[in-house]
Amino acid sequence: MYKWLRQCQLELRLLLGNPLFLLLPLILGLLFLLYMDQLPFSQYQGVFRQLYERYAIAHTLSLGVVMLLGILMIRRDVRKPSFEWNRSLPVSYSLMLSAKYAVGQLYLLLYTLPANTVLYYVSRTQGVAADIAGRDFLHFMIQSEISYLVTLALSMLLAVWIGNRVVYLIGFCAWMFGTFFMDIFLIGQIGLEFLSAFHLNQFFLNSLNMSSEVWGIALYRKELNASWLFVLAFTLLLLSLSLLLLNRKRPTRYLAFWTLLTLAFILLATAAFRPFLGLWQERYEVYEQLLADPTLLSASNPDNYKPDFYPEYEITKYDIHLQRQQDDSLQLTAVLSIPPSSGESRQVFPLTLHRSFQVVDVSIENRKAEYYRQGDHLDILLPEGGSGKLQATVSYTGKPRDYLYQPPYNRSLFSVGCEVNLPSSAAWYPLPGDQPIYFKSGMNSVIYNQAIVYRPLILPPAQMSLTLEGYACPVYASILETERKPGYQRFEGEETRGVELYGSRDLLELPSDKIPVTIITTPYDRLYAEGLLQHLETRYAYFETWVKDLRTRRVQIIYTDHPFYAGGDLKGDLIISGKYYYQYDIESLPGEWMNTILFGNQTGLREEGLEQEQDVRHLISSLFWYLYYKEEKGLSDAELKHSYGWARSVQILLHEGDETTDPDRLGNKLAAQAAKAIQDGRTEQLKGLLNEFYRSGLRLPGREEAYYQPEAPVSYKQWNEKWDEMMSVHERGEELD
Repeated sequence: MYKWLRQCQLELRLLLGNPLFLLLPLILGLLFLLYMDQLPFSQYQGVFRQLYERYAIAHTLSLGVVMLLGILMIRRDVRKPSFEWNRSLPVSYSLMLSAKYAVGQLYLLLYTLPANTVLYYVSRTQGVAADIAGRDFLHFMIQSEISYLVTLALSMLLAVWIGNRVVYLIGFCAWMFGTFFMDIFLIGQIGLEFLSAFHLNQFFLNSLNMSSEVWGIALYRKELNASWLFVLAFTLLLLSLSLLLLNRKRPTRYLAFWTLLTLAFILLATAAFRPFLGLWQERYEVYEQLLADPTLLSASNPDNYKPDFYPEYEITKYDIHLQRQQDDSLQLTAVLSIPPSSGESRQVFPLTLHRSFQVVDVSIENRKAEYYRQGDHLDILLPEGGSGKLQATVSYTGKPRDYLYQPPYNRSLFSVGCEVNLPSSAAWYPLPGDQPIYFKSGMNSVIYNQAIVYRPLILPPAQMSLTLEGYACPVYASILETERKPGYQRFEGEETRGVELYGSRDLLELPSDKIPVTIITTPYDRLYAEGLLQHLETRYAYFETWVKDLRTRRVQIIYTDHPFYAGGDLKGDLIISGKYYYQYDIESLPGEWMNTILFGNQTGLREEGLEQEQDVRHLISSLFWYLYYKEEKGLSDAELKHSYGWARSVQILLHEGDETTDPDRLGNKLAAQAAKAIQDGRTEQLKGLLNEFYRSGLRLPGREEAYYQPEAPVSYKQWNEKWDEMMSVHERGEELD
């Protein structure tokens, strides 16, 4: 032990005696502080992702220093020809190498400690709780140190193996290949994600999964732990290989020992790789099973697929009980109320239930029933006279999972600890009819998940009761929460079209005391979300003064750094919002939220429909915002186009139309009518006119929504007739100024 400590002192003195290595930690620490301090947290979206990506870049660059350090420490004496005489000294290579390695790791703490202290400081100054900032500090520290362990061991092995100076070039190539090349090309472009365990630091620049504050590190914790275990075992293998190569250069009776030890570490590394490999084998098996499923539809463009409606197979009421187990498996019981059939007697009632669940029992009117299960299909055999009203109970269990080659939507269905993503479009509870969840592409090589490419399943309106048990963190649903206790939640919904469940360990609630809105966001984005909420309050307060039937029931907005749908997608009482929407203007996202509160999703706006003159509902709904910009902001048309030209309502009304979207320039005409009314002091009459159309419906429902909640179109002629009736003028704006 004394010899080893003396050797460590010598190595430390030689290392710190180099001015470059003495000053580098200080220089890099200051640069990292300046690099991080540039982020205006309260004015920027996706703070955690920005921190992660900046830290990933800085740490990856520091691995170049580690590679140089390991090579120099070996070439300074062990591989220097003029120092061959020291092989005769009673100092073993294991003692020398272990001392160099320990001193190198001690020195590298001068990089990780300041960098992570800066990270912790920046997090705390932005209001992130101490326990969350400390947890992230610990995670980044451990991952950084593990990456330094393997990189230093690799650089030492290269220096031992290659005595020529070309080792510097090879070390540089190893650094580039093990970080940027593997990250950008092998993993990011080619999709060989199972190679992530061989990445030198595993701070992936292209990963939207690991850099997400929601459904990120916590969701992939098992994978990270398995990867870290392998990296540690692989590090021991690299060190043992270095010692084996060194001991082959001098006479020693321990050569057989080091050979056997190296073989043992090869077995250890192989065994440590098995848990990580098992995770990927499981994912690939899911993928292969989907490819081999004959029930899946094939389509050259699955986005164009229009599912069929099943009016004869509807469920009017659900009562679902979900119990989470300690191993993350779910036990569910769904009680389904099936209305009487209007047609001939039914023998089978088809349902859709995700294939990751195993059906335990099915009963009809408390009597055991037979069923047939294949893939996502579940057919229940009905008793004779099955055309009447029935109550079916389906008990099922499983771990919801899928894995698709569509970053960042690789995992679109899961319940792991507090990390929950159970969209209704993945059929986590029985849906009526035989509906495909997945598609095969025309190339038969890619699986598309409807939840991923935004093609919802058919979800008839139904009364919904949902009970959740076993979750340590709150789970948010697209229906009203009526009760919450530790580990227990109860939800109720009327005329609900699908139930979504979302959860994550750090989600926090920002309720507004001025409007019926609660933003659900993350600690790192709390400051920015508070600013968004203020902008939303301003818009809501304006429309509340004159829109008669404005929604007053509280709505929750999921606002996280996961790349959800752009703008806001209304699911019952929940708006699922993307974060990276019009990043250059903080007012854009609250505007989208307010538009969703006013008119819903307006999915019919993006679907092929009637000719422009036969339906001007989208123009009328845009006039609500035109009035807001005119009355609240006091903007002229020119100022409006200049400052808010990106807004959909401004583009619809004020931009010159073309032959496909607005050949008759009806948007310009309606805007001219509204501008003239405002100029003439008839703003209140205009608001009354808009309220009339608002009551009749401006939701612009898509194909599925319109099937269950139809809405009549409004022609340009009807608009002008109503204008003449309520505005008491005959100027219709056919001629533009």
